Amino acid sequence: MTENSFFKKNTFLALVCLIVLLFGLVSCNKTESGGKSSGDWKGQTLKVQMIGNFSMESGTDPITGDKVQGLDVLKKEFEKNYPGAKVQFIIMPWEGYVEKTQAMLTSGEADVYQMPGIADFAAQGLMEPLQPLIDGDNKFDLDIFIDNQVDGWKALGPDDTDLQIFALPFLGDARFIAYDKLLFDQWGVEYLSDNPTMEEVMEKAKRMTGTNPKTGEQNYGVFYRGDWSSAFTLVNLVEGQNGNWGKGFAWNEVEFAFNSPEMLTGLNWLLEMKQYAPDGIMSNQGNEKWLTKDNNIAILLNMGPGDLVKQTYAQGLEDRVAIAQEFKK
Repeated sequence: MTENSFFKKNTFLALVCLIVLLFGLVSCNKTESGGKSSGDWKGQTLKVQMIGNFSMESGTDPITGDKVQGLDVLKKEFEKNYPGAKVQFIIMPWEGYVEKTQAMLTSGEADVYQMPGIADFAAQGLMEPLQPLIDGDNKFDLDIFIDNQVDGWKALGPDDTDLQIFALPFLGDARFIAYDKLLFDQWGVEYLSDNPTMEEVMEKAKRMTGTNPKTGEQNYGVFYRGDWSSAFTLVNLVEGQNGNWGKGFAWNEVEFAFNSPEMLTGLNWLLEMKQYAPDGIMSNQGNEKWLTKDNNIAILLNMGPGDLVKQTYAQGLEDRVAIAQEFKK
């Protein structure tokens, strides 16, 4: 699959999922407002909050130069299918999105949300289960999602004993280890295996930290975000040792395995790996050359396609950047 078809397909699926969800909520509002006929939507406005780099107007992607459709396309399609109805998008940047979404939910500022995290908000009683809407829509089928994807988004409300569907997946990806094959070649180091161990990654990162024997430039063996994102890297390391983060689902039942052998091994591994990374790692700095032709980092941990695919193709690095599985047993 080409890059363009990859992004067009995923964008299309995301918009379809959102349209389906909007349809369900509008029909719910229609019923509550007195059972209007199927064509009588006049005066109804649906407010939808979106998080990220969305734009209302179609334009040009600053990374790839490709034409990108804006939310105006979705707005026109929705309002065409529901004459008289209006949809209003509230676009929110990623900066402070959790706190801002909390404030919007508390004040009831929007009707549909691109939620930053389901479990916390559902536990506060700020969300309604979607199963009744799903059951009432004979055109909607949960099979449009990949296996177990919806189950992974379930949460508990304040009075629930069983997990409920409070949200449907909108965006999803997989995490992996990315690496620069050119740096491996220049250092004479064998590429990462498809399923590398922690020991393999550390050994190769150590060998590629220092002055590049071909270019004379400073290289770093590894980079990982040392800020909040390191928690996800740590959990992956724990799972790669057949451990787990803890147990429980409801907040009053959750127990974190902070002192488990796997957790301590993972933490010590990250601390040791830090010496093969740029100095600014703790504040997510030092990787400015990553995914450029002047890249100086051999291995990057816990990376997703949203941060990799477009940049790789835009820089012409598709034959240089490779990926391997994250740690697992």
